[in-house]
Amino acid sequence: MDTHDETKNFTGQSEDMPDDLNPDTLRKLLRKARRRATFRNVGLSVLAVMVLAVAGYVINSRWTNSVGNRMTAQLQTQISLKNPDLYMGPYHYSQGFLGGDLTVGTYDLIDGVPTLGPTWGFRYSVLGGLSYSSEVGDQSPAPQFGTPQGTRMFNDQTEQPIMEFYLPGVDYNQHFNDLAKLNRIPALDHVEIAISFNRDYSFQQVNAMLPARIHPSWYWVDTYSAAVRRLQNPFPFTPGMLSGTVYGFARETIPGQPSPAQTPADFLATVESGINGPAMWRSQDQQILRTLAHGKGVPTPSDVRISGVVVTGTPATLKSLQGEGYIRASSVGAIASPY
Repeated sequence: MDTHDETKNFTGQSEDMPDDLNPDTLRKLLRKARRRATFRNVGLSVLAVMVLAVAGYVINSRWTNSVGNRMTAQLQTQISLKNPDLYMGPYHYSQGFLGGDLTVGTYDLIDGVPTLGPTWGFRYSVLGGLSYSSEVGDQSPAPQFGTPQGTRMFNDQTEQPIMEFYLPGVDYNQHFNDLAKLNRIPALDHVEIAISFNRDYSFQQVNAMLPARIHPSWYWVDTYSAAVRRLQNPFPFTPGMLSGTVYGFARETIPGQPSPAQTPADFLATVESGINGPAMWRSQDQQILRTLAHGKGVPTPSDVRISGVVVTGTPATLKSLQGEGYIRASSVGAIASPY
């Protein structure tokens, strides 16, 4: 009897077990805890992803912005070498992932009168890469139009003639002599004309032999190898960022403002700075220095020989150059109206 009573009491205790120790209750608590843990982990993961995304955006934005600013400065250096008559105007870069697109507008100053220059487009990366973009800017070759004297090139965007330069001692199929056509240009307009010399001159000789009222806008430097001079039926040289083959330096450091006049030493310094710039121009700048050095290692300012100049002025002013024996050819460029 006693044993039966003890069993009955034990069974009664099992039925009276507290709810927090009940197996069903424990299973519910565990499931609830798992759901809470899952929600917490998902929430923390989402928060971590958002924090990383924001941090990545900020880092990418600052990085690409810094590189874009640096590329803009390096681009200005190349414009001053390949298009010394142009100055950087409005520019815009749109940021992407680890890079972006850079669009640069330019303008020309002809006796202080601004004229529209071409727009160029580039794509850059934070790793230092820079390339021409086919989606923005003026990248197509300039159209060519036949004239009684031959073929003249024009810029697609500005619709202005493109100046042509002729190396001394190289035979060309045609030469332009636009100094003889100044009477066709309105008297109040301002004109830029590329003057090609009959031979190379020193910087000092050029400044001494030009008429008193004529001041070069920029100097065309002879940077061409013997192989280039031996080409059969060569084309004249033209300025341009994409396919231009002219290099030089402007007379004024800052256009329209009092500033020291540039010299061949400044030209060499600009070329040397390009060696540390984008790879797309590095080999070009290295080749210029090698050619100027003539195998002696490092070029000096005296190695910078001038093959021509670009001069600006009204037709009446520029007529003082007519008949000068050191002029081999003359090719008109942009024409600016004072109104």
